[in-house]
Amino acid sequence: MKNGLFNYRDHCFGIANIEKYSQVQAPNMIPETWHSQATALSLWQRERSWLNERFHWSRERLTSWKLQRLSELVDFAFNHVPFYRSIYSAAGFSTGSIRTWNDFESLPLVSKTDMVANFPDGVVPENLKLKECRLIRSSGSSGKPVSVIVDRWRENLDTLHRMAIFEKMGEFSYSPTDWTYNIHHAVWTYSSLLGQYPVFTTSQDCPPTDLIRHLEHLRPVVVSSLASYLVSLAEVGVDMKKIGVKLISSNSETSSLQERLRLESIFKVPVLDEYSSEELGLLAIECKYHRYHAVEDDSHLEILKPANDGLGDVVGTDLWNYAMPFIRYQIGDLASWNSDPMECSCGTGFRSLRAVSGRADQAFLSEVNGKIAPGTLMDACDQFLVPRSSGLAEFRFIQHTLGKLEIIGVPLETNSKLSLENLRGFQSRIEQVFGCKVEILLTYVEAIPNEASYKRRMIINKMRGVK
Repeated sequence: MKNGLFNYRDHCFGIANIEKYSQVQAPNMIPETWHSQATALSLWQRERSWLNERFHWSRERLTSWKLQRLSELVDFAFNHVPFYRSIYSAAGFSTGSIRTWNDFESLPLVSKTDMVANFPDGVVPENLKLKECRLIRSSGSSGKPVSVIVDRWRENLDTLHRMAIFEKMGEFSYSPTDWTYNIHHAVWTYSSLLGQYPVFTTSQDCPPTDLIRHLEHLRPVVVSSLASYLVSLAEVGVDMKKIGVKLISSNSETSSLQERLRLESIFKVPVLDEYSSEELGLLAIECKYHRYHAVEDDSHLEILKPANDGLGDVVGTDLWNYAMPFIRYQIGDLASWNSDPMECSCGTGFRSLRAVSGRADQAFLSEVNGKIAPGTLMDACDQFLVPRSSGLAEFRFIQHTLGKLEIIGVPLETNSKLSLENLRGFQSRIEQVFGCKVEILLTYVEAIPNEASYKRRMIINKMRGVK
């Protein structure tokens, strides 16, 4: 117990590195209290069936409910948040104007620059008590860090949605005694709900062998991890199914479908991905049929200016953040909707994304074919750089100039190199995508250099002025 509350660190089972690396914090956290945990637990007990029901609503019912939700949010922002009052007034908006989807989609877009320039007074309600809120600083992977303010209400909802989504991804039902295991550089909002639904958090710096020993003791039903750490666990090897794990959720970093399928074959349980942002929370989740479903009762996604391949700019709205509304907010990512009208076998009415192709500023640039989406580049990497036959344990693919690219690779074994067959195949595929000849340098390193952000980047454009 700590401060009269359940303390997950009492469950280290005497493993020294677990005791060391479970000392994880997160900046500006709103302290957990008995009352806040009781409120979240009561909310979960009351809303759990409602969250499950919404997951299976028809498109008609879901879109009707969501339009009403957006209408209420926009009215609130217009009446209480100076920045939105200014831009919506200039657009001729008045309270109650959102009656159709065209009304909502006619609202001005909001950029990172807008939110940074008007922070904090312009983008929060005039009567907001900032001392009772949490300030989150985005990772800055886009090069423009954004501050986000959330209140306890929004953090409670985030906890509920995360638990409900894990149940859908893993096709199981949480019991109050079930553990969730979080491998990350930051703790979640709650370490438990009055001792129920406990969460153990360990830093990604913990040695994998010790962490596996701990998993065998704790036997969590869900492991939520940075994508790169799952690769480290796989190198040691562990049958997660035998220790009771029903779902592994990867997050915060780039991973490919091929990589996750390989991890599934090692761990013996589903390894599925989350798509999220600090500003908007959960955006999409991967179901067991490997479709990314927008989490439509937590956020609203739009894809604007789609190219011929359907890829367009992602614009999102957090349906529940009244402390600092993000409405029609330009995330800086590229994605496309799945054009297949058939319902997914997982049974949800949530729309699915055909591709989540990474950040727009990670796209490469071809003199012939223009912007090359990160997802297209990752497909080529999956085919030629990811398999063990490539001879690489890890890689990064970089564009330096229009015609000069580079693979930075970590050899799989001492003195191993990228196979000539894979290099030629990769070169051919990239030149097909670019529509012209390009130079691909190959550099071997002992370890891939760290980026400033925790978001692992396999694809990096280092050209100046690329947008």
